[in-house]
Amino acid sequence: MESLAAIMRYLRGPEGCPWDQTQTAVSIRNNILEEAAEAVEALDRRDWKNFREELGDLLLQVVFQAQIAEADGSFDFNDIVDGLCRKLIARHTHVFGADRAATSDEALNVWQKNKEAAKVAAGETTDAPISAGMRALPTELPRLIRAHKVQKKAAEPGFDWTDVSDMWEKLDEEIFELKSAAAEGDPAACTEELGDLLFMTVNLARHLGVNADAALATATRKFVDRFERMELLCAADGVNLKDLDPETQEDYWRAAKREEANESRKGKK
Repeated sequence: MESLAAIMRYLRGPEGCPWDQTQTAVSIRNNILEEAAEAVEALDRRDWKNFREELGDLLLQVVFQAQIAEADGSFDFNDIVDGLCRKLIARHTHVFGADRAATSDEALNVWQKNKEAAKVAAGETTDAPISAGMRALPTELPRLIRAHKVQKKAAEPGFDWTDVSDMWEKLDEEIFELKSAAAEGDPAACTEELGDLLFMTVNLARHLGVNADAALATATRKFVDRFERMELLCAADGVNLKDLDPETQEDYWRAAKREEANESRKGKK
Protein backbone atom coordinates (compact mmCIF):
# COMPACT_ATOMS: atom_id res chain seq x y z
CA MET A 1 0.00 0.00 0.00
CA GLU A 2 2.88 2.36 0.73
CA SER A 3 4.25 1.79 -2.78
CA LEU A 4 0.84 2.47 -4.33
CA ALA A 5 0.41 5.65 -2.31
CA ALA A 6 3.93 6.78 -3.27
CA ILE A 7 3.24 6.20 -6.97
CA MET A 8 0.01 8.19 -6.83
CA ARG A 9 1.71 10.96 -4.89
CA TYR A 10 4.42 11.18 -7.57
CA LEU A 11 1.85 11.13 -10.40
CA ARG A 12 0.11 14.12 -8.85
CA GLY A 13 3.38 15.86 -8.05
CA PRO A 14 5.16 18.54 -10.13
CA GLU A 15 7.02 15.95 -12.22
CA GLY A 16 4.04 13.63 -12.59
CA CYS A 17 1.18 13.22 -15.05
CA PRO A 18 -0.66 16.35 -16.28
CA TRP A 19 -3.98 14.52 -16.27
CA ASP A 20 -3.59 13.17 -12.72
CA GLN A 21 -2.47 16.59 -11.51
CA THR A 22 -5.64 18.32 -12.67
CA GLN A 23 -8.23 15.85 -11.37
CA THR A 24 -10.60 16.69 -8.54
CA ALA A 25 -12.76 14.50 -6.33
CA VAL A 26 -15.77 15.39 -8.48
CA SER A 27 -14.07 14.98 -11.86
CA ILE A 28 -13.26 11.31 -11.16
CA ARG A 29 -16.53 10.65 -9.35
CA ASN A 30 -17.97 8.46 -12.10
CA ASN A 31 -14.80 6.36 -12.17
CA ILE A 32 -15.83 4.88 -8.82
CA LEU A 33 -19.16 3.75 -10.26
CA GLU A 34 -17.60 2.41 -13.46
CA GLU A 35 -14.82 0.47 -11.74
CA ALA A 36 -17.23 -1.01 -9.21
CA ALA A 37 -19.53 -2.10 -12.05
CA GLU A 38 -16.65 -3.68 -13.96
CA ALA A 39 -15.52 -5.55 -10.85
CA VAL A 40 -19.04 -6.92 -10.30
CA GLU A 41 -19.26 -7.94 -13.96
CA ALA A 42 -15.99 -9.88 -13.69
CA LEU A 43 -17.22 -11.50 -10.48
CA ASP A 44 -20.52 -12.53 -12.08
CA ARG A 45 -18.59 -14.14 -14.92
CA ARG A 46 -16.29 -15.90 -12.44
CA ASP A 47 -13.40 -14.36 -14.38
CA TRP A 48 -11.00 -14.38 -11.46
CA LYS A 49 -8.02 -12.98 -13.34
CA ASN A 50 -10.01 -9.99 -14.54
CA PHE A 51 -11.72 -9.70 -11.16
CA ARG A 52 -8.34 -9.27 -9.51
CA GLU A 53 -7.45 -6.54 -12.00
CA GLU A 54 -10.78 -4.76 -11.56
CA LEU A 55 -10.42 -4.81 -7.78
CA GLY A 56 -7.07 -3.12 -8.29
CA ASP A 57 -8.71 -0.46 -10.45
CA LEU A 58 -11.34 0.06 -7.75
CA LEU A 59 -8.64 0.34 -5.09
CA LEU A 60 -6.94 2.95 -7.27
CA GLN A 61 -10.03 5.13 -7.00
CA VAL A 62 -9.86 4.99 -3.19
CA VAL A 63 -6.17 5.91 -3.17
CA PHE A 64 -6.72 8.62 -5.80
CA GLN A 65 -9.51 10.23 -3.78
CA ALA A 66 -7.40 9.99 -0.62
CA GLN A 67 -4.51 11.78 -2.35
CA ILE A 68 -6.81 14.56 -3.50
CA ALA A 69 -8.31 14.91 -0.01
CA GLU A 70 -4.84 14.95 1.55
CA ALA A 71 -3.78 17.78 -0.76
CA ASP A 72 -6.91 19.69 0.27
CA GLY A 73 -6.17 19.11 3.94
CA SER A 74 -9.36 17.11 4.49
CA PHE A 75 -8.04 13.64 5.34
CA ASP A 76 -5.54 11.07 4.08
CA PHE A 77 -5.46 7.35 3.36
CA ASN A 78 -4.39 6.52 6.91
CA ASP A 79 -7.48 8.31 8.19
CA ILE A 80 -9.64 6.11 5.96
CA VAL A 81 -8.00 2.90 7.19
CA ASP A 82 -8.04 4.01 10.82
CA GLY A 83 -11.73 4.88 10.65
CA LEU A 84 -12.54 1.55 9.02
CA CYS A 85 -10.58 -0.44 11.63
CA ARG A 86 -12.34 1.38 14.46
CA LYS A 87 -15.73 0.75 12.86
CA LEU A 88 -15.08 -2.97 12.33
CA ILE A 89 -14.07 -3.44 15.96
CA ALA A 90 -16.96 -1.33 17.27
CA ARG A 91 -19.57 -3.14 15.15
CA HIS A 92 -18.26 -6.66 15.93
CA THR A 93 -18.72 -6.62 19.69
CA HIS A 94 -19.68 -10.30 19.46
CA VAL A 95 -16.06 -10.90 18.42
CA PHE A 96 -14.12 -8.12 20.14
CA GLY A 97 -16.49 -7.47 23.05
CA ALA A 98 -18.95 -9.04 25.45
CA ASP A 99 -21.83 -9.65 23.02
CA ARG A 100 -22.54 -13.13 21.68
CA ALA A 101 -23.73 -14.24 18.25
CA ALA A 102 -23.95 -17.90 17.27
CA THR A 103 -25.62 -17.37 13.89
CA SER A 104 -25.35 -15.01 10.95
CA ASP A 105 -28.70 -13.41 11.83
CA GLU A 106 -27.61 -12.83 15.42
CA ALA A 107 -24.38 -11.25 14.17
CA LEU A 108 -26.36 -8.89 11.93
CA ASN A 109 -28.56 -7.92 14.88
CA VAL A 110 -25.46 -7.06 16.93
CA TRP A 111 -24.10 -5.03 14.00
CA GLN A 112 -27.36 -3.09 13.70
CA LYS A 113 -27.53 -2.49 17.46
CA ASN A 114 -24.00 -1.09 17.46
CA LYS A 115 -24.76 1.01 14.39
CA GLU A 116 -27.72 2.60 16.18
CA ALA A 117 -25.59 3.18 19.28
CA ALA A 118 -22.99 4.96 17.15
CA LYS A 119 -25.69 7.26 15.78
CA VAL A 120 -26.81 8.15 19.30
CA ALA A 121 -23.22 8.84 20.35
CA ALA A 122 -22.84 11.12 17.34
CA GLY A 123 -25.97 13.03 18.29
CA GLU A 124 -28.03 11.65 15.41
CA THR A 125 -31.68 10.81 15.90
CA THR A 126 -32.62 7.14 15.85
CA ASP A 127 -36.38 7.65 15.76
CA ALA A 128 -36.54 9.24 12.32
CA PRO A 129 -39.41 8.09 10.09
CA ILE A 130 -38.68 4.93 8.12
CA SER A 131 -39.49 6.87 4.97
CA ALA A 132 -36.52 9.13 5.74
CA GLY A 133 -34.29 6.08 5.63
CA MET A 134 -35.81 5.12 2.30
CA ARG A 135 -35.14 8.57 0.85
CA ALA A 136 -31.59 8.46 2.18
CA LEU A 137 -30.73 5.43 0.05
CA PRO A 138 -28.20 6.46 -2.64
CA THR A 139 -29.92 7.30 -5.90
CA GLU A 140 -26.87 5.95 -7.73
CA LEU A 141 -27.70 2.43 -6.58
CA PRO A 142 -28.90 0.12 -9.38
CA ARG A 143 -32.65 0.56 -9.49
CA LEU A 144 -33.51 -3.06 -8.65
CA ILE A 145 -31.18 -3.00 -5.65
CA ARG A 146 -32.65 0.28 -4.40
CA ALA A 147 -36.18 -1.10 -4.74
CA HIS A 148 -35.11 -4.17 -2.75
CA LYS A 149 -33.68 -1.99 0.03
CA VAL A 150 -36.80 0.19 0.14
CA GLN A 151 -38.93 -2.94 0.54
CA LYS A 152 -36.69 -4.26 3.33
CA LYS A 153 -37.06 -0.99 5.21
CA ALA A 154 -40.84 -1.12 4.76
CA ALA A 155 -40.78 -4.62 6.24
CA GLU A 156 -39.03 -3.46 9.44
CA PRO A 157 -42.32 -2.45 11.17
CA GLY A 158 -44.07 -5.50 9.69
CA PHE A 159 -45.47 -3.80 6.58
CA ASP A 160 -44.80 -6.72 4.26
CA TRP A 161 -46.39 -9.57 2.38
CA THR A 162 -47.00 -12.66 4.51
CA ASP A 163 -48.25 -15.11 1.87
CA VAL A 164 -46.33 -15.68 -1.36
CA SER A 165 -49.50 -16.94 -3.07
CA ASP A 166 -50.99 -13.47 -2.59
CA MET A 167 -47.91 -12.03 -4.25
CA TRP A 168 -48.42 -14.20 -7.33
CA GLU A 169 -51.98 -12.88 -7.56
CA LYS A 170 -50.73 -9.31 -7.24
CA LEU A 171 -48.16 -9.96 -9.97
CA ASP A 172 -50.95 -11.19 -12.28
CA GLU A 173 -52.93 -8.06 -11.40
CA GLU A 174 -50.00 -5.80 -12.33
CA ILE A 175 -49.56 -7.64 -15.65
CA PHE A 176 -53.27 -7.19 -16.42
CA GLU A 177 -53.06 -3.47 -15.65
CA LEU A 178 -50.03 -3.09 -17.91
CA LYS A 179 -51.83 -4.90 -20.72
CA SER A 180 -54.84 -2.61 -20.27
CA ALA A 181 -52.66 0.50 -20.42
CA ALA A 182 -50.94 -0.81 -23.54
CA ALA A 183 -54.29 -1.58 -25.18
CA GLU A 184 -55.37 2.00 -24.54
CA GLY A 185 -52.17 3.30 -26.12
CA ASP A 186 -51.33 5.44 -23.09
CA PRO A 187 -47.51 5.78 -22.80
CA ALA A 188 -47.65 7.49 -19.39
CA ALA A 189 -49.91 4.78 -17.98
CA CYS A 190 -47.67 2.10 -19.49
CA THR A 191 -44.66 3.63 -17.77
CA GLU A 192 -46.45 3.72 -14.42
CA GLU A 193 -47.84 0.20 -14.70
CA LEU A 194 -44.53 -1.25 -15.88
CA GLY A 195 -42.86 0.38 -12.88
CA ASP A 196 -45.44 -1.22 -10.58
CA LEU A 197 -44.82 -4.59 -12.24
CA LEU A 198 -41.06 -4.31 -11.83
CA PHE A 199 -41.41 -3.24 -8.20
CA MET A 200 -43.70 -6.19 -7.50
CA THR A 201 -41.29 -8.55 -9.26
CA VAL A 202 -38.46 -7.35 -7.00
CA ASN A 203 -40.74 -7.87 -4.00
CA LEU A 204 -41.52 -11.43 -5.07
CA ALA A 205 -37.85 -12.14 -5.70
CA ARG A 206 -37.04 -10.90 -2.20
CA HIS A 207 -39.52 -13.33 -0.67
CA LEU A 208 -38.19 -16.17 -2.82
CA GLY A 209 -34.67 -15.44 -1.61
CA VAL A 210 -33.55 -14.33 -5.08
CA ASN A 211 -31.38 -11.31 -5.82
CA ALA A 212 -33.41 -9.64 -8.58
CA ASP A 213 -30.49 -7.54 -9.81
CA ALA A 214 -28.19 -10.56 -10.05
CA ALA A 215 -30.94 -12.62 -11.70
CA LEU A 216 -31.46 -9.96 -14.37
CA ALA A 217 -27.70 -9.69 -14.92
CA THR A 218 -27.51 -13.47 -15.42
CA ALA A 219 -30.46 -13.47 -17.83
CA THR A 220 -28.98 -10.58 -19.84
CA ARG A 221 -25.59 -12.26 -20.01
CA LYS A 222 -27.23 -15.53 -21.11
CA PHE A 223 -29.10 -13.69 -23.87
CA VAL A 224 -25.91 -12.02 -25.13
CA ASP A 225 -24.03 -15.33 -25.13
CA ARG A 226 -26.82 -17.08 -27.01
CA PHE A 227 -27.15 -14.21 -29.49
CA GLU A 228 -23.42 -14.43 -30.18
CA ARG A 229 -23.76 -18.18 -30.73
CA MET A 230 -26.63 -17.55 -33.15
CA GLU A 231 -24.46 -15.12 -35.14
CA LEU A 232 -21.67 -17.70 -35.28
CA LEU A 233 -24.09 -20.33 -36.60
CA CYS A 234 -25.25 -17.90 -39.27
CA ALA A 235 -21.65 -17.11 -40.23
CA ALA A 236 -20.86 -20.83 -40.46
CA ASP A 237 -23.72 -21.17 -42.96
CA GLY A 238 -22.51 -18.13 -44.90
CA VAL A 239 -25.56 -15.99 -44.11
CA ASN A 240 -26.02 -12.64 -42.42
CA LEU A 241 -28.50 -12.48 -39.56
CA LYS A 242 -29.71 -9.07 -40.80
CA ASP A 243 -30.77 -10.59 -44.13
CA LEU A 244 -32.95 -13.33 -42.63
CA ASP A 245 -36.69 -13.19 -42.11
CA PRO A 246 -38.02 -13.46 -38.54
CA GLU A 247 -38.93 -17.14 -38.90
CA THR A 248 -35.43 -18.10 -40.03
CA GLN A 249 -33.87 -15.98 -37.31
CA GLU A 250 -36.00 -17.88 -34.80
CA ASP A 251 -34.76 -21.18 -36.27
CA TYR A 252 -31.16 -20.11 -35.67
CA TRP A 253 -32.06 -18.94 -32.16
CA ARG A 254 -33.49 -22.37 -31.35
CA ALA A 255 -30.42 -24.03 -32.88
CA ALA A 256 -28.18 -21.90 -30.68
CA LYS A 257 -30.26 -22.87 -27.67
CA ARG A 258 -29.97 -26.59 -28.53
CA GLU A 259 -26.21 -26.30 -29.00
CA GLU A 260 -25.95 -24.52 -25.68
CA ALA A 261 -27.97 -27.25 -23.94
CA ASN A 262 -25.84 -30.01 -25.50
CA GLU A 263 -22.64 -28.36 -24.29
CA SER A 264 -24.14 -27.96 -20.84
CA ARG A 265 -25.03 -31.67 -20.67
CA LYS A 266 -21.53 -32.66 -21.80
CA GLY A 267 -20.03 -30.43 -19.13
CA LYS A 268 -21.99 -32.23 -16.42
CA LYS A 269 -20.70 -35.67 -17.43
